[in-house]
Amino acid sequence: MNEFKILQLLTNNPILSILDHKSKLKFASKLTLKTFVKDQLIIAKGDTTKDVFILEDGNASVELTDTDNMLLLPGSLFGEMGSMLSCPRTANIRAETECRVLQLEEEDFLLVLRRNRDLQKQLLQQALEKAKDNSHRLSLKTPLQKIKTVKKRRDSVALWADEAAPLAEG
Repeated sequence: MNEFKILQLLTNNPILSILDHKSKLKFASKLTLKTFVKDQLIIAKGDTTKDVFILEDGNASVELTDTDNMLLLPGSLFGEMGSMLSCPRTANIRAETECRVLQLEEEDFLLVLRRNRDLQKQLLQQALEKAKDNSHRLSLKTPLQKIKTVKKRRDSVALWADEAAPLAEG
């Protein structure tokens, strides 16, 4: 794994770019490289793994439903919501091409979060935006189910924020 390329990915990522150089080096030292072939699942919906990933090379898709996909490009961070909120994966992530993915174990990710209040804020904002966007994309049977899903995700994000705040201060 080329350290320079990894640091460049971290610097170019809109969320991880706020880390200082020393934090980026620590973050990079904990990453493990994984390779996935075309059409291989990187993350399975409902899985309880909590690791976080950065797409180093290739393209992957986020499959929210059978018909609703979003494309991930190199540099994309994914899996952070499952780690932060300690919840099962909400979508499949599938390799659209051969992909090289950098994996960060949950404990290492949470340690970085505890040490960086600005990163916490950025990720919480992103989590709220993803929950809002996903609630519009999910094809639920009734409006009541949609409301319950959004409230559950909002409450999970709020709970995580309450628990994370003292850790950042200490």
